Amino acid sequence: MANLQLDHPSKMWQHSRFTQVIAVVLAIVPIYGFAIWSHLTKDRPYTVGEMMYYPLVFGGGSILLILLLLRFVCGEKISSLNLKVRKRPSHPLRRNY
Repeated sequence: MANLQLDHPSKMWQHSRFTQVIAVVLAIVPIYGFAIWSHLTKDRPYTVGEMMYYPLVFGGGSILLILLLLRFVCGEKISSLNLKVRKRPSHPLRRNY
């Protein structure tokens, strides 16, 4: 790891194993912490509104948190996720993967 060559500027601490573990913990603890807290403190079943609201807010917030951790804690760009556009099949019944 001494001669690490990157295509974007970042700090060396962002690529240590400890930093990567901290980023994973910071991404997972809020999600499971809320789930455990809500099940331990709730004395009635979830309403339909809560079943729609909680995944929307906490799911979207978790995705945002993970992307922010990737960018600022791990020092990687979002484009490093290597997202690819799927090609459409040439024929509707034939799938080309």
